[in-house]
Amino acid sequence: MSDRVQRHVALVTGGTGLIGGETIIALAKTGARVLAVVRAQSADHAQSRLVERLERSNDFHGGLLSSIEAIPGDTTRPLFGLAPDTL
Repeated sequence: MSDRVQRHVALVTGGTGLIGGETIIALAKTGARVLAVVRAQSADHAQSRLVERLERSNDFHGGLLSSIEAIPGDTTRPLFGLAPDTL
């Protein structure tokens, strides 16, 4: 049997909104890896926008960030405007 731990991966859109942000926090608390598609021009901008939103939640703590990755994208485009290998 393998010693590797399998983590679930969740792709979430709308993470800078109320429901999406709370969903990201809830998923991260389960140990899932969360990929959050955020409308932004760069990865840094996406991360900044997402963290700003998450910090408004009483349930958020910085330790969750190791499970959350903000990905700049656009939900109106095919594959969210991402390269296929990004997902």
